[in-house]
This record gives sequence, C-alpha cells and structure tokens, in this order.
Amino acid sequence: MVGAAWRINFSRVEKQGNVNWVWSPQIVWSPKLKHLEGQVNMHLPDAWGYVVFADDSGRLADGSDAAAWFDSSFPARDAATCIYYGAKAFFNEHQHYPDSMDALRASGMLNDCEAIVSDNSTPLKLAIIPQVNGFQVVASADGWEVTIQQDRLTEIRRYGTTGIVGHRVGHGRRTGRKVTLRERVST
Repeated sequence: MVGAAWRINFSRVEKQGNVNWVWSPQIVWSPKLKHLEGQVNMHLPDAWGYVVFADDSGRLADGSDAAAWFDSSFPARDAATCIYYGAKAFFNEHQHYPDSMDALRASGMLNDCEAIVSDNSTPLKLAIIPQVNGFQVVASADGWEVTIQQDRLTEIRRYGTTGIVGHRVGHGRRTGRKVTLRERVST
C-alpha cells in the first residue's frame, strides 16, 4: 500500500445545510466566469484531493518524500476536464455540442484555460470528437491519455512498455451508482 495514491473526498454538512465544507480545495474550470473556481461539491470527482500512503517516516516505496508526490497524469486530466466543462457550457448556450476544438475555442468557453493547465512546460494534445449523442474529450500529455464522455465517464491510460494501465471513473450506466474500476490491459 505504501506509494499508492487515492482520489477521495470528505465533506461535512452542518447547521441544517447552512455550512458545507470539504477537506481539500476543489478547483474546476468555470467557462461562465472564464477562470478556475473553487467549488464545494461532492459530485466533482475530477476535483477531489489525493491521499498518498507513506511509511512511518513519510517515505514512499522508492524512498522519496511523500510530501513531494505528484500525480503525473494531472496535466492530461486537468486539460481534459477543462475541455469537458467548456463543452458542457457550449451545449447550454448553443443547444448542441461543439464539433471541434476550434469551435470550442472560438466560443470563448476555454479562454485562458489551456494556458493555465499546460503551464507552457507540458506539451498537450487536445481533441473533442463528436459522438452520436454527445462528445468525447481526449487530452494527452507526458505518456498519459485521458478521455471523458459527455456523461462524465472518464478513462485515464498510461502508455508504456508493458501495456496500458488505466482507471475508469464515472457513473454506472445501469444503476446510476458511482463506480471505480481499475484495470490492467496488456498489449
């Protein structure tokens, strides 16, 4: 378990719903405000914090300091969620999903989001692909590919010499329950 990291959220609601707090900042792209915005919302798994498991001395399995841990898929995840929120806002305004990244950029729904998430040091490949009943976002960076469907089903894949390691996070299609599936796919 040492070295594992989980995305998790804790929220507390007090005083008959008048006070609601979360244990870590939940920051997401707001196309309407055209900047990143803090949210208190249990239903934003892309904004949940991380719990990193370390040994008794605060070290990971490789001996590094757990406080220095970083999710290497984060640049691709962050870009994909930015585009996802932009595409949803585009739909709310135009009653159809964007058919390309150029259409989404021209709408102003991304504004500076791409520059914010890439920090100019991580080259990003970004795409929005029209689907029969919606869209699919694809963002790639640093050996990671993240796809998000219009129903928020998110897949994170790392490409390497041993195959694809991925996570699927989203809503169960039959039950509506949240599910997390970890899978290893060999090539």
